[in-house]
Amino acid sequence: GTIATFDVKAAAARRSTDVTVEQLGKAAQLPWEQDGPRWHLQDRIAHTGQPCRWEGMALKFVLDLLGKQKALAEPNWNHRSTVEVKGQTGSGWFLHARTGGEWLLALCFRVKKNTFESDSLDQQLGLLPLDERDDIQAYGRDPRVKVRNLKTPWQEVTVKVWNREEIDNTAFRQFLQTAVDGFLKQSQQERANPDDLMPWKQLGRKWHLMRKSLPKNGRIGWQFELLEKLLPMVESALPDSTADYTIRSKINWARQSDSVHVAELHTKRADGVDLVLLCAHDSITVGAIAGFGTEQDIRRHRDGRDAVRIRFTTAKQCEQKGLKEFLRETGKTLADRG
Repeated sequence: GTIATFDVKAAAARRSTDVTVEQLGKAAQLPWEQDGPRWHLQDRIAHTGQPCRWEGMALKFVLDLLGKQKALAEPNWNHRSTVEVKGQTGSGWFLHARTGGEWLLALCFRVKKNTFESDSLDQQLGLLPLDERDDIQAYGRDPRVKVRNLKTPWQEVTVKVWNREEIDNTAFRQFLQTAVDGFLKQSQQERANPDDLMPWKQLGRKWHLMRKSLPKNGRIGWQFELLEKLLPMVESALPDSTADYTIRSKINWARQSDSVHVAELHTKRADGVDLVLLCAHDSITVGAIAGFGTEQDIRRHRDGRDAVRIRFTTAKQCEQKGLKEFLRETGKTLADRG
């Protein structure tokens, strides 16, 4: 009979059913992707490479309690070392359960700022430091409850747990309910007033002493450090006025007695820091301000007053002779009649 020869080209030809190595890698699911609850509650491996010692039932207990909260979404298990619980609508995460610790499960909650205080919450939950637990073969004097106010309107609360028994009590349930309420309250507030999340609203005065939001990627034509000298001088000169630091590019001062706008300091301009004093018409001449800053002018404001503007570009200009006295005297005048 005829002997069949091996056809190299035919064997090498690609078939429609062939799978590449790359496709095979994409198709293979990681354990937490294949069965998230099983991975985090039973099979999880710590960051150290060792099996986790903390009790998986502790995490299940917490998630079961949160599952009764209609305002919270189902847990997201699809991460190697974090189980996430979010609100049903917006505002980010409420719980990050960090499951990669060998000895302790770290429950990190995000709530409204000032909802909790570290010492009182630590006392309420009664979670002893590891050094005081004979049944845990790990050591540490640090408290297992930490509360941290963020620069935003939020607070982060971290509770480190060994097993279900130590949190299956009234104190922890009360804490969890307060935490949920604190999260939902801040979430609702943010949806109602999204502008309140802007950094200048959150940081206030500090925002104006930061380089953030400067034009030209921060390549400005003036010495940024001059703000740290000039701002306190203006504040001292206007003790009877209230400063509004929550505007993106300037600070406004309003007289306390009648809320009339009397001064402003522009902190985010490219060519300099502009101080504008709103004075009675013809009460100040250009000659009186000619020795201050690098640029001066007086223009009629829309309400009939004069807008007296002085531009500063160097920190040394804040030490110019007579400047402090001029600001103090003008501040007294603005307090009286604007």
